[in-house]
Amino acid sequence: MADGKQAADPQPTPGAAPTPRREQRTVMPFPSGAIRVEISPPNGDAILHGNLWDLSHDGCCVVVDGLADELVHSNCGLTIKDPVSGSTLEALALLEWCDDTITNCFCGFRFVMPEQLPSGSFLDDYLPKQSIQPPEEPLPSP
Repeated sequence: MADGKQAADPQPTPGAAPTPRREQRTVMPFPSGAIRVEISPPNGDAILHGNLWDLSHDGCCVVVDGLADELVHSNCGLTIKDPVSGSTLEALALLEWCDDTITNCFCGFRFVMPEQLPSGSFLDDYLPKQSIQPPEEPLPSP
């Protein structure tokens, strides 16, 4: 855009929870070879299952089979599974938002432990390439 700002993501439907996107993400190939995710609620409830929808270095969106609204603002265990190799990656993540559909919901997670996905996992090919930005120079004082 001319003013140097990025275009905002589409606005959520009225009444829907906000869906903050702070960094570039990669939408996962769907449905063939879908990467499965198990979500372990902190309260010991039954594990929820879903598919990885998109992924960034510090978070992900999971399409959950069912509803997960009651877990918003909770730290959940995530087990991300590669259907081809059988490899798994485990993380603790904060469920920041849910956007329900009729039979499932889109859930936005921010990684807590680790804060960013480690390199060298089966997810590397799906992560956006990070560009290292030099720190901005402070403006000179008048």
